[in-house]
Amino acid sequence: MKFARDVVKLGVDAATAYERPDLQQRIQLALDRLERPDTIVCVAGEFKKGKSALVNGLVGDDLCPVDDDLATSAITILRYADDPAMSVRRHTDEGETVVDEIERSQIAQYATEAGNPENRLHIEFVELQIRNGLLARGITLVDTPGSGTLASGYGAATLAFLQSADALVFVTDCSQELIEPEVAYLKEAAERCATVLIAMTKIDLYPEWRRIVEINQGHLERAGVAAPIIPVSTTLREIALGERDRQINEESGFPELLETLRSEILEQAGDRAAAEALRATREASEQMITAYESELAILNDPEGAAAELARLEEAKERLNALRGAGSRWATVMNDGFAVLTSNVDYQFRSTMRGILRSTEEQIEEIDPSGEWDEITERLQSDVAKAVEEAFNRIDDDVGQLRDTISSMLRDETAAIWETSAGSISIDVENMWSERELDDENIGTKVFKGLNAMRGSYMGLLMVGMLGNFVGLAMITPVLIGAGLLFGGRQFLEERKRDVTRKRQQARTFVRQFVDDVQFEAGTRIRETTRDFQREMRDYYTDRIGELAQTYTEAVQNTQQSLKQDESSRDARKRDLSTRVEKLTELRRRVGVAEERL
Repeated sequence: MKFARDVVKLGVDAATAYERPDLQQRIQLALDRLERPDTIVCVAGEFKKGKSALVNGLVGDDLCPVDDDLATSAITILRYADDPAMSVRRHTDEGETVVDEIERSQIAQYATEAGNPENRLHIEFVELQIRNGLLARGITLVDTPGSGTLASGYGAATLAFLQSADALVFVTDCSQELIEPEVAYLKEAAERCATVLIAMTKIDLYPEWRRIVEINQGHLERAGVAAPIIPVSTTLREIALGERDRQINEESGFPELLETLRSEILEQAGDRAAAEALRATREASEQMITAYESELAILNDPEGAAAELARLEEAKERLNALRGAGSRWATVMNDGFAVLTSNVDYQFRSTMRGILRSTEEQIEEIDPSGEWDEITERLQSDVAKAVEEAFNRIDDDVGQLRDTISSMLRDETAAIWETSAGSISIDVENMWSERELDDENIGTKVFKGLNAMRGSYMGLLMVGMLGNFVGLAMITPVLIGAGLLFGGRQFLEERKRDVTRKRQQARTFVRQFVDDVQFEAGTRIRETTRDFQREMRDYYTDRIGELAQTYTEAVQNTQQSLKQDESSRDARKRDLSTRVEKLTELRRRVGVAEERL
């Protein structure tokens, strides 16, 4: 990894020295991602298993509220920032999204059930940006609210969005072995998420924790889940940090958990970031080599200068034309996204109508006193799957559109390479394609993005969608399994007197929930496709702009060199040969670094 980093730094230095700020910026951005690759780690599990305490133990600070009487009610995102800041993202009663700055003392007011019962404040998520050694390495921790049961729709909701996370830390405690819903959840999570870890908490409270760990390992093996189990004690971790006691810290299990995060998650993210940084360096070096070889070829053959300059000028003009908003590829892209958004939205609404119709039919047939929980869980699960399918559809359609645009650009630029100077050789096929990630399961996911999009941005956008879903789960009565209206003796008595009225109320609640989900998901679908469109446009425009700049400088530098006296031209040719030699060596080192990854 260090060798790759050093090679990329040489690329930054070369682009700076040779006055290509556009290429320098591109390599520098890739280097920044290499220094701190964005990696989303989602922490999930059932209520009161120690999720928030685990997050606090990882960062070494009591940020997330922890208490026997406190339950996390809002998604909490912890990420690194040089300038610490804390904020809450919420919806107003009018449906607007606002972000409010908060103080550390206010976290519990927004992130817990006690401070924000039933999410009456409409919190989407709380974001804590802090200076922290672990987060500085590129990890973004997402502390999710606990679920009453992973068989519920909340479990389906978290599964639906795990594809946008790089890793899942599933938290359970040592009070009992994994139950069937937890094993089923982990099995499906392992299929959706690149890395799954299991943290078993409270080993200080349960003397038989080793036996429980062994039993759980057997459950996972039988289910085919290859996820390491790491026993930890947040209490011992807190004592160790307070007393700076290394032995107690080792007993807490957190060093092993942190090392697993590093080896299983950070190293993989670092490898992906390194591959992207090396690719950016290679492409930049090839472009600079192209410009210098073109100028050198013309200076070595002054008689053919006019014809070669004309070809370079034509290539430059064609590339500039491709940068325009009215170019064919841009038009196809804009039209494609308009159709994509319309199709996804229509399919999603159609699916939701089917879910609503099916649920209403079930309501007419159920015995509410015994079957209502099952209906609500099925509704939650079906809605979560519908949302997942919508975003998977975006994923697939954006990928197809990207391939269409890439093919168009290859066709439109083919004539440029045919008419330009013979010494020019830029791998356009590679430039217009997306590098596949190492993990085949996520390599084709557009959520991992075009090269310019890779990182945590889309993941956090999807986390926000999860926040909306969890919020709805807390404020909509139909999602509270045995809720106020449908729970306990009062419900049984009411049912005896007026089952018909209760069923009508149930239908009303179901319709309200479906409407809320359609509004939230529909808004996020439009936001997501709009963001993809902007990122795709900027990515291709930037690449075309770099090529246009390469040809522009080749023309300008050649024209200037041709006006110089013979001695100055000879000096320029020596300088160009040196630059080509150094850049060729840089390209060779990039190849060596890529082979080492």
